[in-house]
Amino acid sequence: MENAAELYSELDKMFANHASANAIESYLMQKLAETQRNSDLNNPLQLSILNELMGFYRSRGEHTKNKPIIDNALDLAKKMHLAGTEAGTTTLINAATSLRAAGNYDSATKIYAQALNDAATTLGPHNRKLAALHNNLSMLYSETGRTNEAIQELNQALEILQNTSTDPEHDIDIAATHTNIALAMLQECSQERTQERTQE
Repeated sequence: MENAAELYSELDKMFANHASANAIESYLMQKLAETQRNSDLNNPLQLSILNELMGFYRSRGEHTKNKPIIDNALDLAKKMHLAGTEAGTTTLINAATSLRAAGNYDSATKIYAQALNDAATTLGPHNRKLAALHNNLSMLYSETGRTNEAIQELNQALEILQNTSTDPEHDIDIAATHTNIALAMLQECSQERTQERTQE
């Protein structure tokens, strides 16, 4: 069985060659089955594959297929005692983001909170992955009408990005975060106008 670097290399080749979604899914599921047959030796690789599958199914909106993948990833991370590690935090973020995309906001909120708590030590205050976590959490708040909290998360993400960027003026992530803040502020204004009309 290959290692994670070989797995990612093969996936990169498949994407570069415009492999079909079915081919990518089949490859990942085949590799997952191989690791599960010898799980004690291949737990780290198995977790890498589960994280890839979470992103794959999320991007395709295949939330029903993704649910057991999410559960397996969280269970495996717990079995591997990854709480308080970067790998564990990454798995939590991927799981929460997949649950948010599926509209399972309560579960996503709980797991995001756990990821945010762990990230203080596993990622540190100047890690762009932490900025991505704040961005993802802002999407959850925005989708559930909590625009003020969404803006707060985006501002935290922006601060991290500005402090870590080598070229802030041309940083795509900074530009995207500014755009998201503007959209969240428009959403907040729209909600306030709607509330005012209902009170008239």
